[in-house]
Amino acid sequence: MSRYPKLAILAVLLAATAADLVPADKLGNAGAEGVRAVFIHVSGEVTLTVPQADGRIRVARLYQVIPPGATITVPPSAAAFLVCSTHHQIALEEPSEWSLSRDACAQGLALEPEVYLRIAPRGGRLRSIGPLMVAEHNSRGEDDPLIPVLLSPRNTSVLEDRPTLQWTAIAGASDYRIELQGRRRSDSFIEQVPANEVDCAPDPETWDANVCVFSYPEEQPPLAADGAYFLTVGARRGIRSPLYQLEYGERLHRLRADQEEAVKKAVADVEALPLTEAARWVTLAGIYADRELFADAVAAYHHALALQSAPELWVGLGDVYLYIGLPDFAEPCYRKAGEASAEPDVEAAVAFGLGQSHLVRRQTREALKQFQRARGYYLQLGLQEEAELASKQAAKAKDRLPR
Repeated sequence: MSRYPKLAILAVLLAATAADLVPADKLGNAGAEGVRAVFIHVSGEVTLTVPQADGRIRVARLYQVIPPGATITVPPSAAAFLVCSTHHQIALEEPSEWSLSRDACAQGLALEPEVYLRIAPRGGRLRSIGPLMVAEHNSRGEDDPLIPVLLSPRNTSVLEDRPTLQWTAIAGASDYRIELQGRRRSDSFIEQVPANEVDCAPDPETWDANVCVFSYPEEQPPLAADGAYFLTVGARRGIRSPLYQLEYGERLHRLRADQEEAVKKAVADVEALPLTEAARWVTLAGIYADRELFADAVAAYHHALALQSAPELWVGLGDVYLYIGLPDFAEPCYRKAGEASAEPDVEAAVAFGLGQSHLVRRQTREALKQFQRARGYYLQLGLQEEAELASKQAAKAKDRLPR
């Protein structure tokens, strides 16, 4: 049984229009619903036409799901790569028109079934993470400017026995105190580190927060396989200063040896596939998140975004940040997604994510507003289950409004 709460996955597949939505139990199934595909790379003015919908010509976009019978037009100097639900990859790099069918997909490179399931979004979210019901205890009073915020590893499992530590810098700090609490005293330690021995600098991946990076102390015991820990970082601002730190540490767990080997095999299998580099990182983010390796999932999303920015990727990264208890880092991700797309599925995912991030920070009026927005978009898309979930969260926010 997992030590941590499971991510709540919405059973919805993103499609080009609301009429193209199919249930999650049909994902990857090219039966009665017909074969589907998803764009994993688009360059140039690639377009998509769906005759059985309204026949309009649409501009193709990353991670857009292509319904059965759609035609893709690739003009000169343009290209499109896609993955079919039959588990094949198609590369369209010459001026051409290509219509989606089972036979057309079968001409592509064979892939593992997991790839399509990871990459095809639903309800504006990548299937690798999905919208989540936030574990609110993961975000505990970290608005004190004198307390460092542990960034990594935080509420996660890890592969390494000596993971690199990251936290937010404290202006004027004289030293930092790292405390690891294990099941036994021999698994625990306290390390006092002078601030001038810690590398701290603005990090663009964390919205230019001043981030300290510190190697796991060599003289301290490594993390034991299947070991459960709590990790805390505190700070002092002088010899007479009190210690500023949270009362409770963040959860940390190292995988068992067999789990570690299973992850390495899954990663090796993905790296051997003929995917674009960005799609490979997205697939890896899902593998890591499934195994609660959230620090690795964050890194994988950043790799993917550095190669191809897409609103679904920003939503996925925001979801991971939110789950591990960093709503201040999640909110800018959702806003980036909203700025990049006005599609109702993305708007729904953004509104729901913003509602969650406001709720855990006790910003109940704004949370209520965002959940109501999400509900409206979900109803527009015909997603009743998701609309009900947004309604429940809106009711929770309303119950917490000041009387």
